[in-house]
Amino acid sequence: GHREVIRTGSGIDSEFEINYSDGSVHHLFVSKFPLHDEDGKLTGVASIATDITERRQAELELWNKEQLFRAVIANSPTAISLKGMDGRFILVNQQWEKQHDLSSANALGKTWYDLLPEEQAVQFDKNDKRVMKTKTPVQFEVELTPPSGSPRTDTVIKFPILDPQGNIAGVGSACIDITERRRAEEALEQSEERFRDFAEASSDWMWETDSDHRFTYISGKIFEITGIRVEKVIGRTREELDTDGNWEVLNRTLGQRKPFRDFEYTLVNEAGTPRVIRISGKPRFDDNKEFLGYRGTG
Repeated sequence: GHREVIRTGSGIDSEFEINYSDGSVHHLFVSKFPLHDEDGKLTGVASIATDITERRQAELELWNKEQLFRAVIANSPTAISLKGMDGRFILVNQQWEKQHDLSSANALGKTWYDLLPEEQAVQFDKNDKRVMKTKTPVQFEVELTPPSGSPRTDTVIKFPILDPQGNIAGVGSACIDITERRRAEEALEQSEERFRDFAEASSDWMWETDSDHRFTYISGKIFEITGIRVEKVIGRTREELDTDGNWEVLNRTLGQRKPFRDFEYTLVNEAGTPRVIRISGKPRFDDNKEFLGYRGTG
């Protein structure tokens, strides 16, 4: 270092790592510069050393945190993106690329208006501006059709990115593809609708009881068949209704949590007319095999 300063006549800066006698490792920042006399003649070389160990440790800690952050973002199953105040993307992760069928190279530096149809871009931009204005997250669902052409439903959470002074610096976004869940919900709704249609069209009625054998559901067909209103039945057991039957036999079966078939009893409707009822049912259990009640037809 000294020879370089003497040869060039210019100062140089460098960093060194040294081991102290106590076993600790320190980082030094050393500045070396030439000394001249009044006539400008080189007379020597001076050095100033500064211990920058704490700064280096802070830089290393920051680097480790950034690496951890990037690893989490890169491998997250959630599509994540960050945008600056101008609405241009500054970061997108691999899942974002997959969901939007776009590479980061084609997304970074661009806005939604460059990537989506205007109608969809306006919706996203509107929510970005809302987050910037309020500094609070927003959540919504949106239907997208990426370049691949397969429509998709997403749940999107947008959140503010703040600088150290608390000022808005950008907008982050976490996007979860819920297409399969939405399809499952729609299939369940259709299945339930079919069940209701079959129940109403059936010559029988359907019923359900809780663990105390009180009715929790009974299809409206019962009024047409027996003349008994549904609201009179819900919340009550069969024995609490105006009935007559061999309840000892049925209760023994119910106590054993066994299915039963074609049990008959007599029920008097609101007009005072006795009706002979025949029912079949099977027990219901949850995933932990806890008894929930019975379900059946009449």
